Amino acid sequence: VLAGETKNLAMEKLGSIGATRLNYLCGSCHRTVRDVTPEEEDMTQRFAAFGLMKSKCYIQSGDTLSCITCHDPHTDANTNAKSYDKACLSCHATSKGGEATVQGPTSQKQKACPVNPKTDCTSCHMPKRQAGPEAMADHFIRVFH
Repeated sequence: VLAGETKNLAMEKLGSIGATRLNYLCGSCHRTVRDVTPEEEDMTQRFAAFGLMKSKCYIQSGDTLSCITCHDPHTDANTNAKSYDKACLSCHATSKGGEATVQGPTSQKQKACPVNPKTDCTSCHMPKRQAGPEAMADHFIRVFH
C-alpha cells in the first residue's frame, strides 16, 4: 500500500457465497484448476480444492459441496473420521427402511455405499496418498479400485 492509500481488508460473508466461490477462495492458497500444471493433475491429495472440484459429489451438489462442508477454516484439519462420515452421510445414507438412497441437498437421490453405508467413508473414497514427506487425504472423492 502506498502512502495515502488504504487497503480494503473486508472479508466476504462466507455464508452468502456458493461452494464454487468458496472452493476458489480456499484454492487461492491450496490451488485450483487455474493453478495446477498438467504435471500436477494427479496430485489431488496435495491440491485439495482442485481435487474436490473434480469429484462427482461436488459436480452434482448444486453448488453446495465446498471445503467448509467438511473443514472449519479456523482450526487445523480434524483427525476424527466420524466428523467426515457425518458430512458424507448428509447426502449418502440408508433410509430407515433399508433402502440404499436418501434425498441429498440437490434433491437427487444419492446412492449409499454398498460396502459400508454408515462409517469409514474417507478411508475408501478419499484414501491417504503421499504428498512429499507426509500422506494426505485424496480430495478427488471417488470409488477407488
